[in-house]
Amino acid sequence: MNNLPENYFQTHGPVTLPGIDETIQLPRRVWFRYDGEVPSLVQNVAETGLIISGRIDQNRSRIQRLLDWPVIAVAKEVVRQKIPNIDNSAALCHSHDVHNGRIRAYVIAKMQGLKLSDGVFADGHESGEFLQSTKMQQALQDALEQENVKLNTLLYDGEDFANIGGLLALRRGAQKGMEISRIPTFKGLPDVLPEQVKAFGL
Repeated sequence: MNNLPENYFQTHGPVTLPGIDETIQLPRRVWFRYDGEVPSLVQNVAETGLIISGRIDQNRSRIQRLLDWPVIAVAKEVVRQKIPNIDNSAALCHSHDVHNGRIRAYVIAKMQGLKLSDGVFADGHESGEFLQSTKMQQALQDALEQENVKLNTLLYDGEDFANIGGLLALRRGAQKGMEISRIPTFKGLPDVLPEQVKAFGL
């Protein structure tokens, strides 16, 4: 069967996280997918949930996509109720229950049209969210030590921890020649802490 949720995610082995460009081993019962730029985060979350539940087929025809529209519209409203600020978000790391909650499937996605540095920061931020959600914060600390960044990531949590992932992504982007004119800010998220910016030398 092609429509199994397993076919929609990386279910084991090494995964390279977007933005921070760190390769980690997926823990047991954790799946992962990076969707990159999407036209709508709410639709991305809604369709992923419907595919996991088997209500729509990930490889459906164009006609079937049109027929699925009412189901997707209802699912989008459910997503908006569960994630009230999703329509104002630039990016998201969202987890879905698979096989009655025995597995957590994570998807990282960002909105189309972000400036390059904003998109890179968003990828890194959401990778930080993923590491935090899966209790793999040490992987980000190890990455900072490789970069010789003097900052203890384990002293931070929530958005402040995730922002460190964004800063690491910016630093690695700058090392590849990406121009950084400012530290990105996003509606609904706290600004990056000054001591974090200083530690990265950005």
